[in-house]
Amino acid sequence: MSGRRRLVVFAVAFAVACAGAAMASQQRPYRTSDQQLKDLVNRIGTHRDAFRGSFDRAMDRSPINGVPAGDEARRSVRSFEQAMDLLRDRVNDGQSDTADADGVLTRATVIDSFMVRNQLDAPAHTDWSALRLDMNDLARAYGITRSWSVASDRVPYRADDNRVEQLLKQIGKKAGGFDKSLDRAFNRSQVDAREKDAIRQSVKDLEDTADRLRDRVKGRQSNTLDVEEVLRRGVSLDGLMQRYQLSAEAEQGWLSLRGDLDSLARAYNVPWNWSNPGYYTPAVQGAGFHHRLTGTYQLENGSGDDPRRAAELAARAAPSDQRQRTYQNLLARLEAPELLAIERLENSVTMASTRGPRVTVAADGRDHVELWSGG
Repeated sequence: MSGRRRLVVFAVAFAVACAGAAMASQQRPYRTSDQQLKDLVNRIGTHRDAFRGSFDRAMDRSPINGVPAGDEARRSVRSFEQAMDLLRDRVNDGQSDTADADGVLTRATVIDSFMVRNQLDAPAHTDWSALRLDMNDLARAYGITRSWSVASDRVPYRADDNRVEQLLKQIGKKAGGFDKSLDRAFNRSQVDAREKDAIRQSVKDLEDTADRLRDRVKGRQSNTLDVEEVLRRGVSLDGLMQRYQLSAEAEQGWLSLRGDLDSLARAYNVPWNWSNPGYYTPAVQGAGFHHRLTGTYQLENGSGDDPRRAAELAARAAPSDQRQRTYQNLLARLEAPELLAIERLENSVTMASTRGPRVTVAADGRDHVELWSGG
């Protein structure tokens, strides 16, 4: 084969390759990697199945069950499932396009309108809240701009914009400091590389969503949905912190950051607890006492007795050579922390503070005695 002929063949092959690459680019309208999109679709599938179960149970007990409005709602959920199945299949085949994702989002908007107008059981609203956040991720992945229903997208009563901006700036700063503390925590822990990456990714997700909310606050466009998304990212990180025993510095850094997220929820009037995360309207919250107990609290140190005075009075009963040590030991136990976090799951109560590591106890109704080192 002559040199000129080989050159022509090479040029044709190159042109075909470029055309194939262009076609592949046109068939991939999404902004994430193939694996990230598949992970998102799988997560949506999991949340969709959970919602379908809680929705069916709630509808069975609803006054609109069996009437035209209820039947239409069930058809909307089935239509959403079918659109999601189609998108999943096309994603797995590498053939999905914007129209497939838009079909899912359109059907999700119909369901959202129904969920806003009707008070179903709390689990159905919780599961839909999680699924709706997935829909936001799906819209961003395909570059689709979509609004939820007016009632769902309403701006709730909250603190003034400047105060919220400062709070979000503080959240971002603390998230950055917490991320740095992980370097030291990981050096002394048994967390494997994959889980380290997961924790760091959760921190980044939290920072990114907080930044987006801050931009929307500046543009006077923020709403409850934006806040939910920040809080959900916090839940993901909180689950990882519960799973692994990291350094006291990292735990206290997260505790302080979690306190700011609670302040954010209060600023937007979002009922929120960490053991059962989800957005509820007051009519469907249905939280019992243990849900009200769960949360992060900032203690008013000036409202109670002076711990130094109490420790000093008690230490006077000790021998003179032991008074100082007794005083220090008592003071360490009596001084209140700046922040206290409590989480109750059934009979298990987990507590952590800015003055000590996390501890879990069983609320079993039995007396437990703590012994000092001296017996």
